Amino acid sequence: MSKAKPKQLIIADTGPLIALAIMDLLPVLNLLYDKVLVPDAVIKECSNDLSKPQSSKINQAINDNFLTQASVIDKDHCSLLEEVLDQGEAEAITLAIQLNAVVLLDEKIGRKIAQREGMKVVGSLFILIKAKQVKYIPSAAPLLDKLKLHGYYMSDSLVRKVLEVCNEI
Repeated sequence: MSKAKPKQLIIADTGPLIALAIMDLLPVLNLLYDKVLVPDAVIKECSNDLSKPQSSKINQAINDNFLTQASVIDKDHCSLLEEVLDQGEAEAITLAIQLNAVVLLDEKIGRKIAQREGMKVVGSLFILIKAKQVKYIPSAAPLLDKLKLHGYYMSDSLVRKVLEVCNEI
């Protein structure tokens, strides 16, 4: 079996944190990575409405030190990215560049920009697949259904691919 923990940092954006909170997979990040950093803007975006269950789960993960708040140093680079991305994505990419970390992004434009910047990019479904591979969860299918119930759009081919990789079809 491959090593579960690649011994690296991951910087998380808002969308994937919410998706992982919906699937109850936030703790998996700490199984897969040494440290999970969350930029200031992402913390702000996640904490906008603590009445939402996913917001309170993210807040609890911060309180439990599963997630660690971090500040961007290169404000100029961040400002450039904010011309095409929201503040959370811009800070996540900038922080990942600063720290040579993996960046956790789901938005297509943000992923393309991060890849163009030379960053390793993973998404919430990558974390779901890894959760299955390290046997944190017995099955990915119910969690994909849970995301769909919360309004997440995933093409049939993407769902099929995730289920194939997880050996569920």
